[in-house]
Parts: sequence; structure tokens; C-alpha cells
Amino acid sequence: MREQQLNPAQLNNLTRGGYFSRLNTFFFNFKRIRLHNWLEILNRFYGNYPIIELEQSFNYPFLSQGYLGYSDLLNWVYRAGRALLELGVKKGERVLIIPSNRLELALLNFACHRIGAVAVPVNFMFSASEINYIIEDCQPRVLVTDQEVYSRTFQNNPQIPEVEHFLILEEDVPLGVKSLGRLMAEVEPELEPVFLRLNETAQILYTSGTTGYPKGALISQMNLLYFIRAFSAIGSPFPRRERELLVTSLPLAHIMGFMLLIIRLCSRTRWYFLNRFNPEQVLELIEKKRATSFIGVPAMFSMLKQVGLEGRDLGSVILWGSAADKMPEHLLQYFQRFGYHRFIFPLFVEMYGQVETTGAISFRVVFPWQKPKTGSIGVLLSLIHISEPTRPLYISYAVF
Repeated sequence: MREQQLNPAQLNNLTRGGYFSRLNTFFFNFKRIRLHNWLEILNRFYGNYPIIELEQSFNYPFLSQGYLGYSDLLNWVYRAGRALLELGVKKGERVLIIPSNRLELALLNFACHRIGAVAVPVNFMFSASEINYIIEDCQPRVLVTDQEVYSRTFQNNPQIPEVEHFLILEEDVPLGVKSLGRLMAEVEPELEPVFLRLNETAQILYTSGTTGYPKGALISQMNLLYFIRAFSAIGSPFPRRERELLVTSLPLAHIMGFMLLIIRLCSRTRWYFLNRFNPEQVLELIEKKRATSFIGVPAMFSMLKQVGLEGRDLGSVILWGSAADKMPEHLLQYFQRFGYHRFIFPLFVEMYGQVETTGAISFRVVFPWQKPKTGSIGVLLSLIHISEPTRPLYISYAVF
């Protein structure tokens, strides 16, 4: 079937109205949701709803606040995309994104999706030699970082390969480096979309390099749309859930943190984002904000246990979630003791996935009265196929 792009009039018709329009868009016209328009569609329905609260507020001339709605996110994304276009970035060209763990990293991915560029988010904890290798490997036209990572990784790195445009998010930049924040302030938040076919590459995600240098996994538009379409449909029938709040500090350069952000945006559930994990701060935030969920990795849960949950008011938590590594049974059972103990809550959800599959491929839910099943990775997500277990593992997504 020939892929078609929505024109402005069609997009207006698709997003006109309230509840029933949402159902029509996300259930019956979901194939019209693409990487270049999904955030715009969410903004038309949810607008200024404060979806994200930041530990460190944005500080840009055009956006200076700690609570961000869909319209704020879209404003930032459009300005970033326009700034990249002004630098000459074209469809299919790579943009290397390597700031510290901050929301702008994910938003730059969304800006690249809008203009058809290939986003290459990279873990800022990689060594200088690994980053140099990635630059040589993916040949980015633009590199975006921040002051912290520049000072630590790039300032005294004479071996760094040449990149045409080297940008820093903040306004104060060293000689020879451009400020993305300034460029964004100089352009209008208007950005025409560039159409990508479903099988075209939207991102390159580099693995952790445990068996050598990091390896780039090509992520197509189809990979990302599976989750965007599915969770937009899941969230659309329900009213705004102001009481639901996720506290997390997962790295947005990793597939788990990045996809979790997309899922929360699509399902309209609020997110408190910490740039760095601090177990004492996490527990204090859960108590203060009455957070309903925390999602992390087993090492984070271990550190939370060391700080101690006893005597704390964690009665608002209905979900604990873990991924990226095997969750020890004793640790899972420990956290089952804390939270909102009513009916089936608190739940403990454990997920299994990998970069090449754009996140989770299976999950298991452990109820408070259950003991975890040893060696199980749960059930497959819908529309995922795994080949015979005696042969190499192949996983494919059918677009939702």
C-alpha cells in the first residue's frame, strides 16, 4: 500500500473535537500517526497539560520553567529542528546527541524525527576513545552536547574526529563552539515535517560495548511507532490521571529510559525526572509528591533498600518496575511489602528487552500475594514473534 502523508487540513480534521475524536484518531486512524506528527497530535488533544516536572528547570530565553506541557515540549522541538535546518542538516544525515542525562536529549531525538534526520543519542558515560569511535563510525554532521560533558570529554580530547557543527545547549560557550540555545531563540517555533517511510532509519542506538567497541543498532520508524501507536490508544479512552506520577532517573540515552518517556507521553501519565539517581532523594520525592510508581534497574532497587524503606510513607505507590538486568527474588519480595496495599496493588512489573528490539519484548507482573517464578521473563508483548528456541533468536514487530 502506498504510504501517504497528512496535509494540514487532514490533520485538523483528525484532531478536531474531544473524547470521541481521540478514540477515532488513536483506534481507527492509528496508521496516520507517524514519527513526524505524533507529538503534534498529542499536543492538539492535551495542550498545556503539565506532563513533566523537572528536577532542574529549563533555562532558555523562550522557555524557562520546571513544569512542561505538551505545547512546551513541541515549542522546544520545533525550535531545535529549525535550528538544525538553518545549519544545513538534511534528511538522512546524522545528528550525534551526547549531553548529560537531561530531557533535552530526548527532545533532540524528536526534533530529528520531525526533519527526517537520523538521531544518534549516546551515553555520556562512554570513554573518550569510545566516543571518538562512534563519531568515526556514524559520521555525524552535527554534534550536540552540554557544558558538563564538553568540559569532561571534549575540551582536552585532541583525538576527536572533525564534525562540521559542534553545538552546546547552554548560551555561554567556548570560542569556536556554537550555542544551540541561542540558535533556537533566534528562530520561530514553526517546522514543516519531512516524511519518512516506515522502513527508513530514524535513530542509531549504540550498545554498551561489552564485547568491544559500541555497535550501532539501526532503529526504523516502524520500530518506534509500535509503542507510540499502542500506548496512545491505551491512554486515549481515559480521563486525565493527575494523581498518577512516575519518579525515575533512568538514562534517556538508553532504550529503556527513552521508550519509557515516549510511553508516558502517549498514555498521558505524569513524570518527575531526576537527572541523577540518588536513593534518599527518590524516597523523599515519593513521600512528598505522593508518587504512584517508580521504575529503575535492580542496582537502583538495591541502593534504595540500603537506605531503608521502613518507617517511610510509601502508601501512594501502586507499581514498582524493573528492567535491564535480572531482579533478585529476595529484592523483589522486599519491595512487595511497601506501597498501596489494596486489591491487586502494589504490583511489581519486570520487563525484558534489548536495543535491537526498541525496548521491551516481554514482561511479567507479580502480585503482592505471589512469589516470583524463578527463571521466567514473563509473557511476550502483543504482535511479537520469536522463532524456535533451538535456533538463533529473531524478533519482529507488526506495526500496531
